[in-house]
Amino acid sequence: MPVIYDYSCAICNNEGYCSSTNTNPYYPDTYANPTFCTCVCPAGYSGACCGTYTNPCTISGACDTNHICHFYPNLTYSCDCPAGKIGPNCENDIDYCEDNKCREHSNCTANPLTYPGYVCDCPDVVLAEYSGVYCEKLSNQLTKCTATYCQNGGICFENGLGDRDCKCLPLTYGDKCESKNPCYSVATNPCLHDGRCIPGSGTDYTCECLDIWSGTNCGAYNICNNKTNPCINGDNCEINIDDCGTQHAYWDGGSCFTPTYCNSVDKDAQCEDLVNGYVCQCSSDYTDTNCTMKLVVWEAIQAMGGEEGLSIFIHDPTVTVFGESVRYTVAPGHATSIRVTRTSYRRLDGRYGDCAKDSSEVGSYYYDGAYTTDGCLRSCYQDKVQSVCGCMDPRYPRAENITTCTLAMRSCVMNVTDVLGDPSNWPECYCPLPCVEIQYDVDYSTAGFSFAECKGISSGSAKQACLDATTDAVIVEVFFPKISQQAFVESPKMGFTTFIGYTGGLLGCLTGVSIITFIEFGYLFFRICHASAVKYGNHIKKDLEDIPAIASPKEFITFSQSMMEKLDEMIVTFQTHLSFTNLRRFFYIVTPSETTFENIEDIPDYLNISQYWYFLFIIVDILISLTTNKYKYALNDTITSMNSGMFSMLPEAVGKGFIIPLYLYLYNNYRLFDLDIHSLWLWIFAFFAQDLAYYLAHRAVHEAGVFWSFHQMHHSSEYYNLSTALRQGFIQDLGTSVVECCQSFFIPPPLFLAHHRLNTLYQFWIHNQIIPKLGPLEYFLNTPSHHRVHHGRNPYCIDRNYAGVLIIWDRIFGTFEVEREEEKPVYGLVDNVKSFNQFWLQLFEFKALGYDKGQMKDTNGKELFPGFFGKLKACFGPPGFFPGVRTKQFFWWRCMVDPTEGIPQANVLYILAAIQIVGYYLEKDARAVNFDIIRLLGICFYCVQSGNVQLCGLSAFSMVFATMFIRGPQVKGKSVKLS
Repeated sequence: MPVIYDYSCAICNNEGYCSSTNTNPYYPDTYANPTFCTCVCPAGYSGACCGTYTNPCTISGACDTNHICHFYPNLTYSCDCPAGKIGPNCENDIDYCEDNKCREHSNCTANPLTYPGYVCDCPDVVLAEYSGVYCEKLSNQLTKCTATYCQNGGICFENGLGDRDCKCLPLTYGDKCESKNPCYSVATNPCLHDGRCIPGSGTDYTCECLDIWSGTNCGAYNICNNKTNPCINGDNCEINIDDCGTQHAYWDGGSCFTPTYCNSVDKDAQCEDLVNGYVCQCSSDYTDTNCTMKLVVWEAIQAMGGEEGLSIFIHDPTVTVFGESVRYTVAPGHATSIRVTRTSYRRLDGRYGDCAKDSSEVGSYYYDGAYTTDGCLRSCYQDKVQSVCGCMDPRYPRAENITTCTLAMRSCVMNVTDVLGDPSNWPECYCPLPCVEIQYDVDYSTAGFSFAECKGISSGSAKQACLDATTDAVIVEVFFPKISQQAFVESPKMGFTTFIGYTGGLLGCLTGVSIITFIEFGYLFFRICHASAVKYGNHIKKDLEDIPAIASPKEFITFSQSMMEKLDEMIVTFQTHLSFTNLRRFFYIVTPSETTFENIEDIPDYLNISQYWYFLFIIVDILISLTTNKYKYALNDTITSMNSGMFSMLPEAVGKGFIIPLYLYLYNNYRLFDLDIHSLWLWIFAFFAQDLAYYLAHRAVHEAGVFWSFHQMHHSSEYYNLSTALRQGFIQDLGTSVVECCQSFFIPPPLFLAHHRLNTLYQFWIHNQIIPKLGPLEYFLNTPSHHRVHHGRNPYCIDRNYAGVLIIWDRIFGTFEVEREEEKPVYGLVDNVKSFNQFWLQLFEFKALGYDKGQMKDTNGKELFPGFFGKLKACFGPPGFFPGVRTKQFFWWRCMVDPTEGIPQANVLYILAAIQIVGYYLEKDARAVNFDIIRLLGICFYCVQSGNVQLCGLSAFSMVFATMFIRGPQVKGKSVKLS
């Protein structure tokens, strides 16, 4: 076992090597800094630098202390033992009789002083007398032995079977002792250091050496086989191995072969042996590492500006790769990373179109695997070649037992396409698209090798060989994130329900029936009933004279004047709401006096009174998007954002939201102080307290799974623009109210609510991509640049920049991240939902928490979240939490949601708008008429865009009829408010 000394050495002696004790990442080069070097010494050596060794011959008991001891460089020894002794220390006696050659019936007695080390006592046998060294001579009988029968001093004797044998001397062997044995001698062994001698023909022999010795007679010390290999990695040591030679056999996994690295093609190439390698000197006609490429081919490649490469086909494993298949070439000397996105297409067959489910639906198909259009066309081509030429093209698969076209038939084969053209235009080739098809989109990046491992090689030829090998190498990594799959499925153009929706034709008022038609009739019915109840109370007169008459022409003119006055009122309303005061509130530019109120009912609804600026900003943003084309709006995405904005208003409309009732309850029952609401310092304190509370609440809904379910709707858009600010979760106040209501112990409700609404209003304008970085304001304010990072799904953007108004909280608590110019944010969820269904977008994360995680099991079938507390841990863990994993892997480069996705939520938006206006009417709100006109104008716009002229007529009829019938009494053309 090597000994490690805790001492620094610049050089380790006697084959010792340096072991690093460096744990400092800023000093990676151990050998350049010997402070971190300790020497590992081979057996027998010691000392800090392996400079001291102990002679094993001086060890007590070596060679029995009485015999000659020889010391070797590997710190072993051998003993010269006297006659009759054997063993590592000459401690054992040699049993010469163990393998004696004494004849049968004779006795062997050991005598090391005689040859061959023992004496045979010959017996006296009746009618015979034996003599000789081995009792091999038979006296008093006729013998067949002659003096010359046994050679090299061999002794001839009768074998008792009527024949003769030879007893050979130790140095000879063979039937007649004709061969000399060079390996056996009492005095010497030609194989040194306990090597095993194996006789050859004549005087030749070979030595089988121990591990650390090599050479013809085992006389060379082989340091590569020492237990302390001088090469640190343990596998790059070589002594006297000629990589260019042909005497070494190698194993390639199947059979042994003798390599001819440089001469497999270029017979005139010269091979130069290196340490653990070789280099080929090619002749003038060849090039490449092993001289396998004709120089003319290499020059042609270089002349075309290209180089050798490797083609990578990303394809469905069930289909065949064709010459036209999409391929990606990876260059030598580079590492290439390929990211694959799977897209599947499912087509309708039958009365909707032609497609093939498998190869049995077409005439001929000679390819293996799933059906493809290319395989069908080639098979049809082969049938045509067979009918014209009597054979099939050998370049493509063909039917069994069909003759292959020879070179003599080449003209006939080529004429098939020359005359008939492409098979896709042949009438006899029926090759539809497959009903199910899979394609792969690829993003890839590549980087060249640094050649770092070659820079440390000093030898010129070895270094060049390393550079050549690295230049020709490629590393390919293919990532297949299954989570980023897309699927496109054809559906019938008009199903039964769609047919019913469009039934009507020219049936009067029922023309253009659709869901909006039913809403219009229902809405009209409500308006009629509501106006009748208001105008006539709870009594319905049976007399026809009491029924309001249809308006006369004079009344219609009066109605038109009233409509103009309404238009004037709307203009005045727009001017009032588009004031500078409302504009500066967007940026939290307010004074304490104008935002301090005694009662909570007196606080203006800053969000509603600023909505005119809201939509004006969005219109300007859309126009800039269309003119600059730097970013874009998607109609389906924008409508989804508006839908979710109206959904988020429902809790407030039903029960005044969640925050206000909870805050009032806590303040009225548990407040700690009664502070002066008119204090300037309290106003400033409330500003910072609300902003800090928003930061903490916002961070909580991002980092706890169940609260993230409330908030993820806001991040689900992949189009970052002003409409994104409207996209809110309809119960996200549940996730923030707990934290924000902590202010109720100190701050009066009117002051809290004012800052709460202004803080929310401020965050609208930062949802845009127009405004660049704002210089010094970036240090303390939450700006569009900071918030773009917050909405990004790049790894560096995740869980960053939670601020409401002041970015200082992110800087203090370590969640701040600046927007990177070289890597712009990619917006949306990490695990984005490819849908515009409003209800699914609002609720899908609850399903993932409540059901999907509860059903997950590991590879052994064990639940990942067992029991009640396991499920609870899954709910409150971070988004994407799994045991042993902090968050999901970020496949943030995935494709966006299909922008051609349908807009079924347009109807939902209309329903919500109608419900909102109905609420205004029920509350006798003066805004009802204004919003009603906007609603009807929106319907007209929808009709014109969709081309539904009948529905346009129905909407106009609804507006005129309803307004004339329930307009109520007129006073100088001015409408009376509903009472």
